[in-house]
Amino acid sequence: MVQMNAGTIEAKILQYLMEVYPVTKEDVMEKFRLSEERLELAIGNLLKKGFIELEPLEDRTYIRLLAGNIQFIGLNPTQKKRLKHKGKKKPEKKDYDGYMYG
Repeated sequence: MVQMNAGTIEAKILQYLMEVYPVTKEDVMEKFRLSEERLELAIGNLLKKGFIELEPLEDRTYIRLLAGNIQFIGLNPTQKKRLKHKGKKKPEKKDYDGYMYG
């Protein structure tokens, strides 16, 4: 089992590949709004680690997931919730039935 930080773009690409297949490089660029240079860098890192393989065809290049034993570590969704702050409560607005000008 390989552990990977869930916050990286490489981890997001791997999670996307686990959910959707087949996926092209263009699909990943659109999904994560990446530039071509950033995508090539991320794909290069994943290729070096042996997580993915590229399948070039005449008009498209598909990305195939090779490793399925990946554990993503990082923040749980419950850890991303906003903190409750203690302090003064905002005063409630009261309706005023009096004259506007006196």
